[in-house]
Amino acid sequence: WAATNYFLVSLAVADIAVGLFAIPFAIVISIGLPTDFHGCLFLVSFVLVQTQSSIFSLLAVAIDRYLAIKVHLRYKGLVTGRRAKLIIAVFWILSFVIGLIPLFGWSGSKECLNKTNPVTPTDNGSCQVQCLFLNVIDMGYMVYFNFFGCVLTPLIIMLVIYLKIFTVVRKQLRQIEHSSINSDTP
Repeated sequence: WAATNYFLVSLAVADIAVGLFAIPFAIVISIGLPTDFHGCLFLVSFVLVQTQSSIFSLLAVAIDRYLAIKVHLRYKGLVTGRRAKLIIAVFWILSFVIGLIPLFGWSGSKECLNKTNPVTPTDNGSCQVQCLFLNVIDMGYMVYFNFFGCVLTPLIIMLVIYLKIFTVVRKQLRQIEHSSINSDTP
């Protein structure tokens, strides 16, 4: 099996998970049902894990395609099935770590601790919230860490990679065109 197929399967699994789980969970979150703080936080974190895995899978495909074009003679020795599986495993583990960080404390739990609106403390010590993204996620985490570090950075890397792929392909097409013009002349 070619290494590229592993990356494509990882992307397919990530995108199917986004469609089956992340989008329905995001819809539930957008409704704002009253729920336990940590239950809502789990749903939000699960959405973050799934979307991050999709982003990292796209990045892996972009890097794979770049290497296939840039170092095509060494590609098969460089990008083996074993290495592809290792890269995929690292990206999925990173997706879980990044997405689950709010569950380990970097969340909007200060509202729960301060018992401010829209939070309602209950008798059993849990905290009821209107399950909305902004009520459970810390914006510092979301903006600076997640968006700038974990979403925008991979997207910029992908943009650079695809621009490089474009320039390499354009250069190769010009060489082919130039050689075909030279071979047509007697």
